[in-house]
Amino acid sequence: MGVMLHEDQMGKFVFSLNVVNCPINATTVQNFNVVNLKKDDVVILSAPTLPAGLGIVNAYCLNSEVLTIRFANVTASPINPGVIPFAAFVFRAERILTAQVY
Repeated sequence: MGVMLHEDQMGKFVFSLNVVNCPINATTVQNFNVVNLKKDDVVILSAPTLPAGLGIVNAYCLNSEVLTIRFANVTASPINPGVIPFAAFVFRAERILTAQVY
């Protein structure tokens, strides 16, 4: 066997977060501290018990150890979800390539 260069890393973690109130027909962004998360990590997030009408738009790591999640309320009333369990898959590329879009 040889030495593997530029090895990508990935992992899964589970956690619970207290999600803030999401107003009628709007999106809300909330930041959470997550130890060992690095800037530019790719985060795939799921929550098995979201209240009806609340969705996860996206999740990303904008700064080291800060997970940013955007929630959407697609109902005609505000949603205050409280504490929700989440599962996250994190992918960390060893090399970040530059792509050209035509």
